[in-house]
Amino acid sequence: MKVVKVVTATLVCASMPWLMGCACKSGYACGQAKHTQTTMLTSNNLPSADMPNAAPGECWAKCFIPPQVQTVSERVCVKEASERVEIIPAEYEFVEEQVCVKPAATQLVEVPAQYESYSQTVIVEPGHTDWVREDAGRCATLTGQPGGAAACDVFCLVSYPPVEKTIMAERLVQAATIREINIPAEFQTIRTQRLARPATCKRIEIPAEFATVEKTVTVGNGRWEWKKVVCERTTSTDMYKNVKTALRNAGYTPTEAEALEEADWVAIKKYQTDNRLAVGALTVETLENLGVSVP
Repeated sequence: MKVVKVVTATLVCASMPWLMGCACKSGYACGQAKHTQTTMLTSNNLPSADMPNAAPGECWAKCFIPPQVQTVSERVCVKEASERVEIIPAEYEFVEEQVCVKPAATQLVEVPAQYESYSQTVIVEPGHTDWVREDAGRCATLTGQPGGAAACDVFCLVSYPPVEKTIMAERLVQAATIREINIPAEFQTIRTQRLARPATCKRIEIPAEFATVEKTVTVGNGRWEWKKVVCERTTSTDMYKNVKTALRNAGYTPTEAEALEEADWVAIKKYQTDNRLAVGALTVETLENLGVSVP
């Protein structure tokens, strides 16, 4: 039976509850010791059957190797192809046209008679004869004779010509008539609106929209693996200070304490995860990645 004398202690990574454990050779502690005791390890109670073939004085811890991920670009459809119906409105135009506002007609018009003026001589008194008594001094008066006074009277038959007068008169030249007059139709120019092109529908194909997105895919599963860690005997305040300074320069927020506090382990774990390092202990790999000298 193989007997190994070892001092068990809390690992530097002991704040990680999922850590499976660590082992050291030649009795060197692999963490900050809270208590010291001697434990006999046999082949039946070794921490793991796959313990690394380590050299004396080395400290190892079984840490978790995060899954290997890779960021890949993928072209994805963000909007399906579709169809849009666009209505093209009707078009109208203004035109001028003649419209009849009063139809043609006929009208009967009386043409009055036409007269002309002329002069004519008319008899206003016809010619006639009349007895005219002459002057009685042409005869001697017979006195003392019966009828003597009358015997002395002389009567002459005088002929009188007709009395004429020139007058103006009118005579018919053309009798009155009825004449038919054609009255033409009356038109008016008006401005109207008429359809030039009816409304139509236009189908517009809207192509699908694609976008290139980046996503993280797992290309390797996570696993547990033994990693070489810093032994407690080689740690120092300066080393912790250098680790915290390196973390701070990398954008993480460790504490100002001299030792590694729980918040420091949170920062270390975050750094290891972001840089795809083994998570769970202050490994030599982590120190080298931080640029901190390995004791």
